[in-house]
Amino acid sequence: MTNTTDYNTLWNEAMSQLKSQFSNQSMDWWTPLEYISSSENEIVAAAPSTYHRDQIKTRFIRIIEEKVESLAGKPLKITVKEQQAKKPTKISVIKTPEGNNAEVLNNPMPGPAQNFVTQTPKTDITSKKNSHPQLKHEFTFETFMVSDQNKYTYAAAQSVARNLGTAYNPLLIYGGVGLGKTHLMQAIGNYACSNPGIKIIYTSAENFMNEFIESINNDKKTASSFRNKYRNTDLLMIDDIHSLKNADATLEELFHTYEALHKAFKQMVFTCDRPVSELKNLTERLRSRFKSGLNVEIQLPDYETRFAITKSRIKTHGIDIPDNVIAFVCKNITTNVRDLVSALTKLFSYADLMSMPVTLDIAQQQLKDIVASSKQPNISVDIIIRTVAEYFSLTPTDLRSKKKSQNIVHPRHLAMYIIRNLTELSTTDIGQFFGGRDHTTVMNAIDKIDKRKISDPNEDITIQTLERLIKENHVR
Repeated sequence: MTNTTDYNTLWNEAMSQLKSQFSNQSMDWWTPLEYISSSENEIVAAAPSTYHRDQIKTRFIRIIEEKVESLAGKPLKITVKEQQAKKPTKISVIKTPEGNNAEVLNNPMPGPAQNFVTQTPKTDITSKKNSHPQLKHEFTFETFMVSDQNKYTYAAAQSVARNLGTAYNPLLIYGGVGLGKTHLMQAIGNYACSNPGIKIIYTSAENFMNEFIESINNDKKTASSFRNKYRNTDLLMIDDIHSLKNADATLEELFHTYEALHKAFKQMVFTCDRPVSELKNLTERLRSRFKSGLNVEIQLPDYETRFAITKSRIKTHGIDIPDNVIAFVCKNITTNVRDLVSALTKLFSYADLMSMPVTLDIAQQQLKDIVASSKQPNISVDIIIRTVAEYFSLTPTDLRSKKKSQNIVHPRHLAMYIIRNLTELSTTDIGQFFGGRDHTTVMNAIDKIDKRKISDPNEDITIQTLERLIKENHVR
């Protein structure tokens, strides 16, 4: 039997050759792998993190085995373990006034998606997390409150974090403002930071565009530097790609950046406020690239999750706020997490500046404006359709019908347009309220109103009038 010392020497030589062979890669995968032990037909090595171990197992294990076989003269099994000790974490359960249990996830990286709420995580990544100047350190998986509506999206983000470039590439997270898209995106980046050698770029679509414009307005060296920066990273995260409007040159550059990273198995993560199919500003080939990956929606958290988020924030600030106040906030702030945090900040500042406890009466008084504004996106579709129909001397049945006379088609388009503006409904959902029409019909209607606003200045006035009437009817 070959002794372990001989295999240790062989292993070191294999790692040295691989390092030289792949010296042009942006990350050294080989040096951190530490020889542990061996038997006659196996070498056991340790990786410095879960991320590194998973990347080796999914992307490079065959390369290592072939290199070792060429040196040993026979095949050897390579087993890679993680160096870090496993550390279990817990699920905290918060009792809400509704009598339901809201689970606050303290797991940074759980196992399979179907059991992830109660699964013990593979490793505690917070113990060795490195900072990144573009990422908020508090945006981690363990600080993201998971609701039933977002379990799938959360699990998808975790899978990408564990398997950069191999699981789902690109990952696109879409949904309304303030729901946690940026939080999950940056959680991926913060998890990847547990590996000190990885190159990460997080930026907004607007910043990407501004950098690109500046690069082409300067000399060729600047343009080359821009391309090298974005095409030689291991993880590229771009926020709010829906903001890339009337930017053909930028979209062209983004396409080539995408192609370069995808071919090199580098991970890309994007966010936007709607499904890719509704991003009219994208080129068709770029839209198809986004669709080729995994597109997941992030939705408004349910009451129990909002309650858990509120409890967690209050505990962090060390301010005593009774449960009936928390219940009031969570029942009335239903737009997004950002508005919920804004309401809490106002209550925290009141308690601090006035040196008074926050009662239900005080909360109702201090948050009346926030509560009023948060109700607007929850205006019912029926109120919108009824108001538009009455304005044009029609009936709701007319708008929902298949009639194609111009005196009905234009108000129908306006109704679809306003529903898209005042609610969080997707174009697919909107189509169901108009006789089961598909989402492309709704998108075309919205597009026609947008064009009409340009050619007819009165169209904007009509929309503003209708929205005012709708909000007044909603309050009644």
